[in-house]
Amino acid sequence: MNEWTCTIPGRPTTKGNSRRIFRAGGRPFTASSPQAIAAENNARAVAFAMRPVAPLVGPLRLDVHFVFAIPQAARERVSKRGKVTPAKLCPGEPCMRRIDRGNLLKLIEDALEGIVYDNDSQIVGGDVAKVWGERDETRVSVRALMG
Repeated sequence: MNEWTCTIPGRPTTKGNSRRIFRAGGRPFTASSPQAIAAENNARAVAFAMRPVAPLVGPLRLDVHFVFAIPQAARERVSKRGKVTPAKLCPGEPCMRRIDRGNLLKLIEDALEGIVYDNDSQIVGGDVAKVWGERDETRVSVRALMG
């Protein structure tokens, strides 16, 4: 098996950095927010349920599409007179929401580590996109580039 795909339901969440810095054994570290921990646990649970027989090996390509639900205000509406107002946003259009793409990706890379692949250093390329859609979800595809 050289490819693995899954869809993780729920709103895409960033890994995020906590403003609080802790010290353990003389080394500083930051703690993730409760929302980020819950999102990562959800992603890990979905990935574990659909895990491959053995972790993928070698260089990997990771393609991730973060899908955000179109807000109700941006959907088409029918007025009291029956006039249809066209939608402002359509599924598949780029999402310009102020959420950092890199932090979204970091959460997914860390969640899949140890389940789909041994170490996220195996990821050498891929495509990442933020798009509008019908529901909040994250579509993930991991493919081995060799073998």
